[in-house]
Amino acid sequence: MIQNAKQNGAMGNAIEPGLARKLIEAFEEQSNLLAKTGKTLVVVTTPILRRELASLVRQAAPDGLVLSFKELPETKRVNVVAIIGGAS
Repeated sequence: MIQNAKQNGAMGNAIEPGLARKLIEAFEEQSNLLAKTGKTLVVVTTPILRRELASLVRQAAPDGLVLSFKELPETKRVNVVAIIGGAS
C-alpha cells in the first residue's frame, strides 16, 4: 500500500494515521525488548519506504536505525528478531 502510493507519486504522507500509530507502537515494543538485552532497534526496508519509516522509528525509538536493504553489505549477516506488519 505505502509502496504503491510512493511509486504512483502520491504527495504527502503515504502512511495513514491509524497505520502510523500501530507501527510506532510496534517499533516501541520491539525497541524496549531489545534494550533489555543491550541491543538497538534496526529496521531494514526497501529504499522507497526508508524515509517514511525513519520518521516513525524516531518517534518510537530515538536511537533506532532504519536502513535500506541496499545499504547492507552482501557479506553482513543479519539476525531477524521480529517482523512487523504483514498478514494478520
